[in-house]
Amino acid sequence: MTWSSDLAIMADNWAQNCKNEHPPDLQEKKLGQNLYLISGASSINITAAIQDWYKEKPYFNYDTLQCQSGKMCGHYTQVVWATSREVGCAYWNCTQVSSSDITSGLLLVCNYRPPGNIKDLKPFKIGTACSRCASGSWWCNEGLCDRSCTTTGPTCGCAPVCLNLGSVTSANCSCSCTPGWYGSDCSLECKNYDSQCDPPPNVPGYLPDQCNQNDYTGTVIREKCPKMCKKCQAAAVGDNNYSTSTKPSFLSMISFSLSWLLLYNFHSI
Repeated sequence: MTWSSDLAIMADNWAQNCKNEHPPDLQEKKLGQNLYLISGASSINITAAIQDWYKEKPYFNYDTLQCQSGKMCGHYTQVVWATSREVGCAYWNCTQVSSSDITSGLLLVCNYRPPGNIKDLKPFKIGTACSRCASGSWWCNEGLCDRSCTTTGPTCGCAPVCLNLGSVTSANCSCSCTPGWYGSDCSLECKNYDSQCDPPPNVPGYLPDQCNQNDYTGTVIREKCPKMCKKCQAAAVGDNNYSTSTKPSFLSMISFSLSWLLLYNFHSI
């Protein structure tokens, strides 16, 4: 996650409206947003605001993607949304606030890009840290994906574990998957995961032309129909590389051991 000045400027412009609600063009701008309103304070404690959003975690059901009845959890899911990479925040001292029980106070606005809280998608995937980085690499900084890493060092670890006969590509700290598999660790089977993917003629469903849409629909289709959208190379029938093995290759295990040994040594200096 990196700071974005233009997102902060947009946050400042909206905060000055003193409306405790989201702008109507938020989806059009492809932004996520969290709001925090507090009265009786002279300044915003940004750490306290984020902690307040994170406190919604117990109300979110990861399996069903539902919030507990009568509770809010959308602030939490946006904070932890794995593919949101930029954030920009600003606050305004509002003498009169609309759409709130609090009549006056400090209104904090944080904008996120790309947005989180996309319907039917999970905020993150459970597994080994940095094994599902959106960039496709395994560069890891204190348990978080870090696109700025280019070489192993004190804050950058590279420890790819490539499954299903995948091989390590050291130059960009990634796995090269065999046909039939895809994903950062080659653990995802190259197939369509929804019956609506690539339907027969005149049958409703998700179509290949929709894969390139830069909107909510395109995001969902690429997630559900990786084979149709050519996110991966399907295995040919009888291909020896195609198996359900989830054991890492020997070379990837060597890479894993050496990379984390180096990272540990840097931290120990």
